[in-house]
Amino acid sequence: MLTGVWLLFDAPRPGWWLLAIPSIALAMLLARSLPAVPMSTPRPGATALLALSFVADSVRGSLDVAARALRRDPGIEPEVVRFPISLKSPLAKLVFAHAITLVPGTLTARMSKNWIDVHLVDARQPWQVELPRLERRVADVFDSKRGAR
Repeated sequence: MLTGVWLLFDAPRPGWWLLAIPSIALAMLLARSLPAVPMSTPRPGATALLALSFVADSVRGSLDVAARALRRDPGIEPEVVRFPISLKSPLAKLVFAHAITLVPGTLTARMSKNWIDVHLVDARQPWQVELPRLERRVADVFDSKRGAR
C-alpha cells in the first residue's frame, strides 16, 4: 500500500525506479525476517467507539495542554506512574501504548509484558480511571482476554 502511495506522488519524476525497486526489494527481504505477530480481527463497533473516545480524549487533552501553556502558572505535577497491563494480545498492548502516547499530556515511557510506565503532565488528573477505561476499550476492539485485576 505504501508503495502505491509513493508511486502516486513520486512516479512522475525521472529515474524514480532507481530508488523504488531496491527499496521495495529491501523492504520485502526485511519483512521476511520479522517475527509473525498473531493477528485478530478488530470488532467494528468497538473500533468506532475507541476512535470516538480517542478523538474526545485528544481534544480534551489538547485543550488542557494549551490552557496550561497560556497560564502564568501551568499547575503541573509531572510524574511517571507504573500501570499494570491486563491485555494478553501483543497487538492490543501495542495499540494501547500508542493510544496513550498520542493523547496530549501523556506519554508511554517504558513498557514490558506486564506493565507500562506512563509519563503524566499532571498526576492529579484521574489517570486511575482513564487508563483502565482506555485499556478496556482496546480490549473490546481485539476481544482480548484480560487478566484479573
